[in-house]
Amino acid sequence: GSSRALGGGRLGTLGLIVLIRSQLFREYPETVITLVEAAWDPETDRRELDPDRTHLPQVMGRLGEDVTYVGFTPDRRDMVGDHDPAAGRPGGFLVFQQPDGGLTFGLNDDVDDAGPRTLDSWNALAWSDLTAPEIRADTLQATVAGPLVWGQNSATMAAILLERPVTLALHVSDIAREST
Repeated sequence: GSSRALGGGRLGTLGLIVLIRSQLFREYPETVITLVEAAWDPETDRRELDPDRTHLPQVMGRLGEDVTYVGFTPDRRDMVGDHDPAAGRPGGFLVFQQPDGGLTFGLNDDVDDAGPRTLDSWNALAWSDLTAPEIRADTLQATVAGPLVWGQNSATMAAILLERPVTLALHVSDIAREST
C-alpha cells in the first residue's frame, strides 16, 4: 500500500484541517466558511483581514450529527502566526459568513443600557432604542450619525431597518490546539 501525509491526496496537501462541533451547519447549511490571511495594521498593531488573500475550502464534510470538517491548503503554523508584529507572521482568520439571500428587515434584541444612546451606525439599532414597541417616526430615542434620517420616508426607513448578513472572524491562534 501507499503511505501519504494526513491531508495528502489528489487535491494536494492540506495544511490546515479544522473540526467544528456545532449545530451551525445543520441549522444554517448555506453558511460560507473561508480562511482569510491577516495583515498587521501598522497604526494599531492589530491583525486585520486581508480580503485579497482569501482561501476557499479544498474539502468539507460532516462527521455524525454535529461535527463539520474543513480543509485548507495554507500551512497551519503560518495561519496560527505570531502575536508579535515584529515577527511579521500575522496568521489568518477562519471566517463564517451568512450567505446573501432574501432581504430581511428588523431591529436587534434589547440592549442592557436602557435610555437614549448614541449609535455608530443604524445596524446597531435595537428595540430598546424605541420609546414604544412599534416602529413610528416619533418612537426613536437614540442618536445615530449618518446621512439617513429616521422617519424621513419609506425608502429611508427600509435602508435603516435592512438587516446586514452576519460575519464572524476567529483568528486561528484563538482556536488551534497545539499539534503533537
